[in-house]
Amino acid sequence: MNAYAAASSSHAVSRRSTELLLLCAAALPVLLIYAMYVVNTGTELSVATLGVPLGLLGAFAVAHIAIRFLAPGADPAILPIVFVLSGIGVTFVTRLAPDEAVGQVMWLFLGVVAMVATLAVVRSLDAFTRYKYTIGLAGLILLILPMILGVEIGGSKLWLRIGSLTFQPGEIAKILVVIFLASYLSENRELLSASSRKVGPFTIPRLRMFAPMFVMWGVALLIAVFERDLGSAVLFFTIFVVMLYVATGRASYVVVSLALLAIGGALCYMLFNHIRVRFQIWLDPFADPSGSGMQIVQSLFSLADGGLIGSGIGKGMPTLIPVVESDFIFSAIGEEMGLLGGSAIDATGSPLPQATIDACKAADSTLLGAVGGPKWDSLPGDKRPEKGLLGIREALGLFANLRPAVIFPELKEASPLRADIIGDKLDIMVVRELTGGIYFGERGRKTIDGQEAAYDTEMYSVPEIERIARVAFDM
Repeated sequence: MNAYAAASSSHAVSRRSTELLLLCAAALPVLLIYAMYVVNTGTELSVATLGVPLGLLGAFAVAHIAIRFLAPGADPAILPIVFVLSGIGVTFVTRLAPDEAVGQVMWLFLGVVAMVATLAVVRSLDAFTRYKYTIGLAGLILLILPMILGVEIGGSKLWLRIGSLTFQPGEIAKILVVIFLASYLSENRELLSASSRKVGPFTIPRLRMFAPMFVMWGVALLIAVFERDLGSAVLFFTIFVVMLYVATGRASYVVVSLALLAIGGALCYMLFNHIRVRFQIWLDPFADPSGSGMQIVQSLFSLADGGLIGSGIGKGMPTLIPVVESDFIFSAIGEEMGLLGGSAIDATGSPLPQATIDACKAADSTLLGAVGGPKWDSLPGDKRPEKGLLGIREALGLFANLRPAVIFPELKEASPLRADIIGDKLDIMVVRELTGGIYFGERGRKTIDGQEAAYDTEMYSVPEIERIARVAFDM
């Protein structure tokens, strides 16, 4: 027994040491990303301007110490992962919606305090099992409460407003429901796994074993219909199905769950317009790019603009996405965070190494993204990242660039085109040449009549003009 206790203690210490090392490793990207945002705003780096990420690091360090004493056997990866995600999230909320960032940081600190308090008060998970139905009922009430007392924001009725405080009770409900499901499934896993009957060649659980699934399915439908939040409804039901499968190992539960999800989705699609619109813009957001599909379309443009390289922290235009700070934060991160453009210069001294050209020629397709950044602005022209983009166009023969252009009704009056030309809707395609003329023409400086002059030639051959025209007229 003593040997077992010593081994368990040693294992716990090892886990906490791993957690500490991971926290230290996570601090580097969190501080670096926030520092890049600060620099982009023109503010000098100092302890004060880096106060937010340093404060987060301190809060999570306190949480680590608390775990070391109160839960020494806990998983060592969860806290560092939460720290990284929180640090990146706070940076981008600060970048996109500074007025909301203070509230986000406060909630994050309160979350850390709540975690430590929970560890101190709840010393054993067995305490949850005694109150699982109370916890489950509380979670269910919080899920349903916005249907009765909620306020609608952005088309979804997910929020409760108490004075100046607005919050989503569903976020707390998810935690309570997960606790209830974990306790319930742990207690009944054998019954849910073993109770079955033969239906032809298939062995399926008895009908009464599906009762929890039908309850969760019904709650998910209520959320989708009355709270107008299809995403939360699907997430809620999926969490239940995953936990049920992990507890029982029965694939039949998953099959029946998918069938219920399909049935519920089809019924909601036919009966409720707001759900039908959600499905339609998910299937084809470009059918209405300036209306119901605008948010998704703009987010796709942002991700495409960033590509594998990214435009740099603060260098993109994710604010063109409506409500980007809460609905499409991932698209903002995808647009601005990237490595490949400048890292090729740092690693090889060339913006387009031959190995990159060979890899592109051997690939079935190549994704081109935004390149460059202030780090490389002082390099000679032939060494800057933009030169790599021109080089890959030339190497692969990518001579045609297609640029769809639409005008939003709100910007109609700001267009240089006359209103009678634009009409009710402008939807055009610009076909642009990429590998000749101004991009690769001869350029330089020379002296004319004792004065220094610069020249940049734009020369096209007949075949170059014919091929770009052929692309345009064949569309």
